Amino acid sequence: MENSVWGSSKSSGTFSTLFESRFIKAKRYLDSPFELKLAKDDSQKTSTSKVISSHPMTPVLADSWTSFISNDKSLMILNGDSADLKTPSKSG
Repeated sequence: MENSVWGSSKSSGTFSTLFESRFIKAKRYLDSPFELKLAKDDSQKTSTSKVISSHPMTPVLADSWTSFISNDKSLMILNGDSADLKTPSKSG
C-alpha cells in the first residue's frame, strides 16, 4: 500500500482505492469462501459460477509466535525486514 491515505485518481495502491477493491472483497471471501467452477455449454462457450468451498473463515489475530502456533485459526501479520522476523529459526 502506498503512503497517501486519501488516495489519488492516478494510483491503484492507496488506501482509498484498495479498501473497496481488495479489503472489502477479502472480507466477503472470508465470510463465504468459494472456488470458481468452469463449464462449457453445447456451443463450447465457457461460463463460470461460484461454488462455496468451506464454512466461513474466522481468523484470530495473534500477537506472538506462541499464540500463533497455539490456535489453528490464528493469523499473524508481521511488518518489517524479513531478515529480522520474530519467528523461531526452524519454524517452516
